[in-house]
Amino acid sequence: MPKCLSHAAGILDRIGLVASSAALLVALAGCTSSGSSSADSANAGLEALAKDPSAHPTVDVPANTRAAEQLSGHPELSLSEIFDSAAPTPRQRAATPTPTPTPSLEPLAQTPRPAPETPGADSKASDPLPQAAVKTPDERIADSAAQLRAALNERRSVRNPKFADIATLAALDALIPSGPAAIDTSLSPAQRSIVSAFGSVISGFTSGVAKDGDPNAAAEVFSSGALAINAVQNVRIARAVLCRRVLGYGQYDPFATQTFLAGRANRALVYVEIDRFAHRAARERDPGADDQGWSSSASDQLWAVEISEELGMWHDADGSLQWRKPEQTVVEVSRNRRRDFYLVQSVDLPETLSVGNYKLKIVIRDKTTGSTDELSVPIQIVADQSVAARPAPSGTLR
Repeated sequence: MPKCLSHAAGILDRIGLVASSAALLVALAGCTSSGSSSADSANAGLEALAKDPSAHPTVDVPANTRAAEQLSGHPELSLSEIFDSAAPTPRQRAATPTPTPTPSLEPLAQTPRPAPETPGADSKASDPLPQAAVKTPDERIADSAAQLRAALNERRSVRNPKFADIATLAALDALIPSGPAAIDTSLSPAQRSIVSAFGSVISGFTSGVAKDGDPNAAAEVFSSGALAINAVQNVRIARAVLCRRVLGYGQYDPFATQTFLAGRANRALVYVEIDRFAHRAARERDPGADDQGWSSSASDQLWAVEISEELGMWHDADGSLQWRKPEQTVVEVSRNRRRDFYLVQSVDLPETLSVGNYKLKIVIRDKTTGSTDELSVPIQIVADQSVAARPAPSGTLR
């Protein structure tokens, strides 16, 4: 057995790893089959295999000299150790090229190709699509306004209309007119006037007197809008004061106290400032119209404010009416709409008023709109002259 292995190592050194493995198997087969008595015949077979090139593969594999040296120096090595040492190192494995995968034999899906054009076919199919005409900024704005109108009207149709949506539509009509605006029957007369005034303000800045941004024109636009809105509001008493003297609007001398002495007549001026009053066209019979050259042909150039006032003294203790001044009407005519209005009435508090607390109730009525407002001024009647107010001097009543 040792002699056969030694002889096989020499052969491995000459023919390489693959052929050596085959020769080794043949040599081992000869050694195991004949035992020690047939060693010479096995050696002769191995030598013949080494001499005949046709007896082994022609694959050019580098000789594994390391395995041969192991066999010659260590005849006691086992077959597993021999093949383990003959396995390629990690560096050799990395250098070995990866085999290229064999392509599949299945046919590839073919992408359909467009059919060639037939000569003489309709040329319209190959013509480029016409490009849309470019719209001007004004046209794009009009389109956007129309879409906004449609959206607002659609929203109003599915719910109770909101005043903000209606006002927005009025602003759109003022900015970009699309025809006469329809009257919204869901609005009250006052709300319609407010929408109209709002639209007028917008129009004043887009196509009216304030379109160039003149401050005076802008103030006029806002003032006209405010007056139009005031005309639909209820009249309001802005201030009521008992005074000793009145010189004009906002110019008055009030009493230091509203306490008066019992047992004597007390004269006072009732000064009342009024807001939210309406205007109407002046009439021929209005006081002061003739003085300003009123005529039927120029009646639209004059404006009139018509306000009435009623006074009454009510006792706090029992709620009884102690004194009353019937309703009196005042008409003021002017060529321009008034921005302020006030009333002054002289009253003589009766000397029959007993000691106690009273309220002077002031009731005003706008004759143009029919709206009313009222305000009460507290008054105290005392017996101590030192705490009572001084009466108003004569000759200072308006």
